[in-house]
Amino acid sequence: MADALEELKVIGLHMHTTSKALNRAIREIQRLQAQNATIRCETIEEAAKVAERLGSPLVRGESGPEYVNGNCDIAAAIRSLAKAKEADHG
Repeated sequence: MADALEELKVIGLHMHTTSKALNRAIREIQRLQAQNATIRCETIEEAAKVAERLGSPLVRGESGPEYVNGNCDIAAAIRSLAKAKEADHG
């Protein structure tokens, strides 16, 4: 099982990463959150900042506040995970 936090560290070290790697990290974080695993909000914010430095590319998406005309803003999607986590621990 890939560790989402380790993957985010790799993303932070390799600025030339692809949006596909960021999407994998997002999916892994969501999976771990579903299992009530501990994920630090600061780490999620670091990943969002990496996405912004990469230009926060738009990728094919579905719906939600981070989607624009069917495309997902990766930084916004990552940040939405932190907001959901904070709401859970309100």
